[in-house]
This record gives sequence, structure tokens and C-alpha cells, in this order.
Amino acid sequence: MTYGGPGTATNTLPFLGYLQAFVRYDFGLGAATSLLTVAGVLVLAFVYARSIRKEEKEG
Repeated sequence: MTYGGPGTATNTLPFLGYLQAFVRYDFGLGAATSLLTVAGVLVLAFVYARSIRKEEKEG
């Protein structure tokens, strides 16, 4: 894996969680980053599923 972007300018959230936990040995921050990422994905999935269900009812 690269650090993305020009130099080390960008990271993905899963890679950031990995860096925090296993490179910097800050397991709490890595776990928090991972949990917030999962929560964000779940919220987006819920909103998406709800909008799809709404479109199917109208159509």
C-alpha cells in the first residue's frame, strides 16, 4: 500500500485506522477510527436502502 496522493498527503479511513493502531501503537484511536467508519457506512447504507424502497413504492 502506498500512502496515497502526492507524498503522504492522503489516506483512506481503513488505512488510517491501521496506521494509528499498528504503526503508532495507539490501539484506542485506531479502534475508534474503525468504529466511526463502520457507523458512517451503516448510516449511508440505511439512507440508500430507504431511498430505494421509497422509489419502488412510487414506481
